[in-house]
Amino acid sequence: GLWCDEDIKGKQRQKQFVTAVKRLHRGNWPDMHLKVRHSPSYSSDLIQLADVTAYGLSRLNRGEALGSDLRTLLETIRGAPENVIMGPMAWTVGENG
Repeated sequence: GLWCDEDIKGKQRQKQFVTAVKRLHRGNWPDMHLKVRHSPSYSSDLIQLADVTAYGLSRLNRGEALGSDLRTLLETIRGAPENVIMGPMAWTVGENG
């Protein structure tokens, strides 16, 4: 399953997101079902962690500067041995922000 933060733009946007994710999933794994749920970020530490990480990565992707608090959070998240970060290595905080 996939848990994600509630979209601040409303329920309709959440439904569009769920549909898009399920289409991608079905295209890659046609015999499997994916359950997608939205929850407010304050309800789960994991959703908060994902929310901060996604926000920071999106800013880096757009070439926007990171504030010192966000930079510190990202460095802490990335450096913690209990967090397994898989994906592009381009989100090294010092490169773009």
